[in-house]
Amino acid sequence: MKRYLIAAAVLAASAVIYTSASDGAKASPPEFKLDLFYNSLGRPQLQVTSLNDAVTIKKILINRGKCVAVGPYGVDRTFPVSLKYSQRSQFSLIPGTCNLLEATVFTDQGEAAYTFQ
Repeated sequence: MKRYLIAAAVLAASAVIYTSASDGAKASPPEFKLDLFYNSLGRPQLQVTSLNDAVTIKKILINRGKCVAVGPYGVDRTFPVSLKYSQRSQFSLIPGTCNLLEATVFTDQGEAAYTFQ
C-alpha cells in the first residue's frame, strides 16, 4: 500500500512540474519580412512576406495609425489576410505622402513591430 501512495505522490508532483514548465514558456511572436518600394506613380507599397508556417494578419498599424495600409480590394476588404511560409501580400500606404517609420503587424498569433530608417 505504501508503494502505491509513493507512486501516486511522485506522479502528482511530476504533473505539477510539467504544468508549471509549459505555462512559463511563451510562444514566440510571428515573424515577417517587410519591404518598402514605390509603384510607377511614386506611391509607397509595403510588401509583407510570412516567415511563419501559417498566420492570419488581422491588421497592420502604420506610423501609430497616421497612415493606412490598403490591400488590392479596398479599405473595407483589406483584412484578414492568411499567409503560409514564404507567401506575401502587398499593401498601398495612404496617404501617398506617408513616410514609413514603423509598422506593427497584428495576427492571430500575436503582434510583431518593425521600424524603418
